[in-house]
Amino acid sequence: MTYGPKIDDYVRWTNAIGQVEEGWVYFVSPELPQKKGWKKPIQYFTLEIATKDMPPEIARTSLHKKIHVLVLCYKDNWHEVEYLYNRRDNSDVQMYHSQQGRYADIQ
Repeated sequence: MTYGPKIDDYVRWTNAIGQVEEGWVYFVSPELPQKKGWKKPIQYFTLEIATKDMPPEIARTSLHKKIHVLVLCYKDNWHEVEYLYNRRDNSDVQMYHSQQGRYADIQ
């Protein structure tokens, strides 16, 4: 059975030559229709295999504070991916408030 990726899944990808990558599913591309005269777009997901803090001199002026290392996994390789667990079930979204006194987000 082929794995169907979802954001925040933790997976292990062992490719055809035996390389193993493990990490979080960071982005899943939507399945797009083929446009007339163009090649059919291939669906993929990105696997976050590492993060590190951005150097302070760059972080000062950047909106982002981390550097993310991502690997692309195309749909043809999804059968090589093993689902391990996810972090969606462990988070209590109802209790999240970005500001004190803020109303609860509409679900």
